[in-house]
Amino acid sequence: TNYLGMLNRGFAMDRTYDYQVWNQPVQSYEITRNDEISIEEANELLGLTGDTYTFNDDAAKLYRVHMSLNWITESHASTTPNETSRYTRTDRLTYILEVDADGKVIGGEWFGRSRTLHPDFLWNPRRLTRSSTPNLSLTDVRMLIAMSRETETPGTGDGLMADGQGDIAIPDNDADGISSVATVSGDGVVASVNVTVDITHTYSGDLIVELAHGNITRTLHNREGGSEDNVQRSFNVVGFEGAAPAGEWTLRVSDRAGRDVGTLNSWSINVGATGGTPMPPVEPGSVRFDGQGGVAIPDNTAAGIESAANVSGITSGSVAIEVNVTHTYIGDLLVEVTHAGRTWKLHDREGGSDSDIHQTYRLDATGDAFTGDPSGTWTLHIVDNANIDTGTLDGWAVVVN
Repeated sequence: TNYLGMLNRGFAMDRTYDYQVWNQPVQSYEITRNDEISIEEANELLGLTGDTYTFNDDAAKLYRVHMSLNWITESHASTTPNETSRYTRTDRLTYILEVDADGKVIGGEWFGRSRTLHPDFLWNPRRLTRSSTPNLSLTDVRMLIAMSRETETPGTGDGLMADGQGDIAIPDNDADGISSVATVSGDGVVASVNVTVDITHTYSGDLIVELAHGNITRTLHNREGGSEDNVQRSFNVVGFEGAAPAGEWTLRVSDRAGRDVGTLNSWSINVGATGGTPMPPVEPGSVRFDGQGGVAIPDNTAAGIESAANVSGITSGSVAIEVNVTHTYIGDLLVEVTHAGRTWKLHDREGGSDSDIHQTYRLDATGDAFTGDPSGTWTLHIVDNANIDTGTLDGWAVVVN
């Protein structure tokens, strides 16, 4: 409160008191509850009894405080600025605040879940006047920081922004829906994709919105929102990284229920590109079968989530599973795929505090290679096995060659 609210100064925190030091910048906080309580009430929150508060003899008043603390996790490496909102996470903390007879804060005690899940310490940077590292010049470091903040146009050519056709009516209860193409010009490889859509519709829970480029399709909106009107927002889209940015990008919008109707008013795409050589296209003869994406992964729930992809028209071939998950701690995650009574474990809580999974797993390289007929239903199963961190299955696919 003093640093952010009064002094307007940033700071970082070690988020986990009983684990390794992970320094995370604090973005903001909100006090959602602040009630003065009695000693008996404080003891009850702390799992104690009696009318004596034994933690601080100088405490004249006690307050029950609930706080939402917003912090920033590690972003992906990029030469273009990342969207801070994509990497902002929230911890909910509860504590008893101790105040002396003069109204000054003199201490406190965590209670509830926060007794074992709370920050260890806070720190704020001081201005350096000299480098403590041999052969490291502070002048050079500050120059690099200043250069990183300069506006830079990614890629080459005519630019990496494009508008798709708008003012298209979305047919009611029609799985084929509508398509609108935006043509992007530019060289390099895709580093980021941002799509802004303006759809007016009287029931957003009817709609599926997808983006396709080359042989890759990603789901932006998957019938979320229920009875809310309209889908008017920007999406940071993952899964196209490494592809060639130039060419047609197709937005598909379909209404999957009767009665309510709407219109794709407009949409645009901004592709951030870096230098390099694009990934080779999908192998000749490869066919992609997408499973449902846009599915939230419940925190610390053994049941997890399942998403199905149906393979048809192919009776033989090698199989790879493409997985795209955003998650703030992939060491929490177990990812498996099943087909015809067999199960392949793709990710088994590796990666520790790393964020996100964007990987293709070839089932002929797992030690339990797939053989036989790939047709039928493939089911991806994802389980989050620990508290705090959360994420989403953005998309996945079975690729048969």
